[in-house]
Amino acid sequence: MTHKKYAWMILAAAVLLSSCDLLGIGGDDKNEESGPALLWKINATGGAIGSPPIIEDENLYLRGFELMKVGLKAGSKEWTVLIEEGSNLPDYLKRMLVTGQAVVAGQPERIKAFRKSDGQVLWEIDTGFSFNDAEPSGAGTFLLAYTSGRIFAAYEQELIGLDTSTGNREVTIMLDGTGPGNRSKEITALTAGKGAAPLLFAATRYTIDDGWTDEGRVIALDSRNGRTVWSVEVSDTPDDNIAPAPRDLLLADGLLVVLTGSGAIALEPASGKMMWQTALDEGGSRLLAGGNAIFINSYSGTIYRLDSRNGSVQWKISALDSPVGFDFEPLVWDSGYLYYPNLKSNVFGISIIDAENGKTERFLTASDIRNVEFDFGFMGSMSVRNSYMVRQGGLNTYGIKF
Repeated sequence: MTHKKYAWMILAAAVLLSSCDLLGIGGDDKNEESGPALLWKINATGGAIGSPPIIEDENLYLRGFELMKVGLKAGSKEWTVLIEEGSNLPDYLKRMLVTGQAVVAGQPERIKAFRKSDGQVLWEIDTGFSFNDAEPSGAGTFLLAYTSGRIFAAYEQELIGLDTSTGNREVTIMLDGTGPGNRSKEITALTAGKGAAPLLFAATRYTIDDGWTDEGRVIALDSRNGRTVWSVEVSDTPDDNIAPAPRDLLLADGLLVVLTGSGAIALEPASGKMMWQTALDEGGSRLLAGGNAIFINSYSGTIYRLDSRNGSVQWKISALDSPVGFDFEPLVWDSGYLYYPNLKSNVFGISIIDAENGKTERFLTASDIRNVEFDFGFMGSMSVRNSYMVRQGGLNTYGIKF
């Protein structure tokens, strides 16, 4: 056989292989790259819904009964530390945040800071909050926020500010909240601004012996000394008995957006001046900001998209086939898409929708991912960054590449 005949045979084989690739015949590796693939699976017990996985650069921080740092791409555990906590502590009392040099894990009784590089304890403090660990189910919400070298922790009507490096208590704020009928004030949401003298924003409501009242406020505090800068009443009769206003708040596009019992309002952060107000068909349960928009999900499974600049409703969708448990886990926004747990035809999965128009792009189930045998379920937490999804459940955590 001549060299010319060999050349023709090689060329013919190359053409055939190229045709197979174009038609999707063979090429398993190529097909895997075009769809979701399991990168890794690790045992990470006790996934806390109140503390979703935190992705920072190529590192991942997980909180459950343990706190761990994991390589995002390979799932390699870089360090793991046990967090002391009550075995029956509800998820909404477990919090985690990441600062420049530390990972901070907290609960009502105690806050610990760990060095990012090796997980060594930097400091540990007892908060002094009045907390009955024998009856945690009746407890208020525990919250953490970070700004300008200080970590703020809030529980019921008390708020403390800690030095990030040492854990020294620098600010203590007791909100005046007692009154007739055994009323007490409870902090329901907390967020912090940025800058040289950032403000700390707290949503509060009154509680009474047998439930909540409709008397709520949003308070702006000077983070350096705890001085009240302004206070705005948000008295809004709730549409249900689950969580009266104000329910949630966040900073977006230069405004402080507050979730009320019947919609949302936006305040000017410096003054508390009302900038816009939007009424919805029902009260929402959580806020999310992304791409010059505010997303609100309700207990019935409806998602609203609002223009963050003026509050106009841009679209709404009935997101769930089964609304049960939707409030257990927040929406996630990344790169123009929304992600949330869903149940379709008795199959758990993650719905992925285009955040611009609310149209469903994909319903991702365990069967879509090779070598995965798990139930997504509602009881878990999730983070998405670029093409990586981290799904933390009660027993295992999965790293998935789109």
